[in-house]
Order: sequence, then C-alpha cells, then structure tokens
Amino acid sequence: MLLVIIKELISIKDNVSRGTKVRKKEENSLNGTKLERGDTTAIIIAALTTVLPFGLGIFLIYLIFIKILFKI
Repeated sequence: MLLVIIKELISIKDNVSRGTKVRKKEENSLNGTKLERGDTTAIIIAALTTVLPFGLGIFLIYLIFIKILFKI
C-alpha cells in the first residue's frame, strides 16, 4: 500500500516537473447530446434565422398600423 502511494507521488512529481497537467476535458452537451466543434455556431444561426423574420414581420405590421391610425 505504501509502495503504491509512493509511486503515485513520484508520478505526480514527474508530471509537475515536466510542466504537464492532467486535466479532464470538459464536455459540452445539450439535452444529453454531446456537442461537437461548430455546433454552437449552428444553433445560434438557426435561432436567428427562425426568430428574425417573425420579429421583422411583426415590427413592420406594427409600423403600418401606426401609420394607418395616425392618418385617420
């Protein structure tokens, strides 16, 4: 048992002296699905292309109604 602990300490010391750190890579996930590189950009673009046309349409209808109401 003591031998195992000493080996672990030596390996940690070797890693630190070499300047390498052992890190767990964080995984990004969305609803349990692993996201790969570029997926976040695709999600943002998809959200903008679905929301913007509706927003612009509602805004234009709003402007038209204001112009019609103020002309009368």
